[in-house]
Amino acid sequence: MKLHAELPDAILQEFLPRCRSCYGLCCVALARSIPDGFPETRLPGEPCSFLQPDFRCTIHAELSARGLFGCETYHCLGAGQMVSGLFPSGSWRLADSPDEAREIYRAFLLGEGLKLTLWYLAEAGTLLPVQELWARINRLLSKGLALCGFSREDFFLYDLEEYLLRAHSLLRQTWSMLRRQLSWKPRRRPPNCVGRCFQGWDTRGMNFSTSSLAQADFQGCDLWGANFLGADIQGADFRGADLSEALFLTPGQIGRTITDETTRLPQALLFCLNGR
Repeated sequence: MKLHAELPDAILQEFLPRCRSCYGLCCVALARSIPDGFPETRLPGEPCSFLQPDFRCTIHAELSARGLFGCETYHCLGAGQMVSGLFPSGSWRLADSPDEAREIYRAFLLGEGLKLTLWYLAEAGTLLPVQELWARINRLLSKGLALCGFSREDFFLYDLEEYLLRAHSLLRQTWSMLRRQLSWKPRRRPPNCVGRCFQGWDTRGMNFSTSSLAQADFQGCDLWGANFLGADIQGADFRGADLSEALFLTPGQIGRTITDETTRLPQALLFCLNGR
């Protein structure tokens, strides 16, 4: 059974990173560590030493060879160019004060959270069993996409926290309705999923949201309707797995897993991973 309608390309374009339109925000605004696959361990506000004056990466072509999987798989869902557009007069390098630079970094963190929520809403608005929620979902999605084009002043004045609370409440309703419409019985996942082998399990419709699935083995699994919202799947093995109808996966999540040519991915993920 098909769960998703296709997302229009015009919506998916909103989630494509455009690094040349960004001030290298992911290379300065976020804390990074060597164990997480980055070249240096540094605090927020400390620019990566490989970031050039033009905001390009000196070693971008060598990320894979150097084993920098953190850099290689990071995906801002378009938050970088969105936030850079809020500060058209100059970048964090040209900030008049440390406070102004911190305002830029704060805007990037807010933009990341907004874009992630919009990604989830966009998918929720394609789920066929919950079509009666589509109008509400799409109204909220449209409002959030409009927010991405606000001026700097209006962006900071907007009650983003209230918007995100409404969005996540609607996402919870979406998941609950989906389960009801498909007559899914609650199925408990194992208490400890780290490194667990799921081969041979019936993983359809399983709720993995916010769980740690690091290094888990899903080879050959059918993950139809499985919910991965907020799950840690770093190092999980999805070779031969069918994720085409899995729920709430992001490009950043799947980029840190093991896949091959037999792994089936959702349409929206394929678009974003191939369109970078």
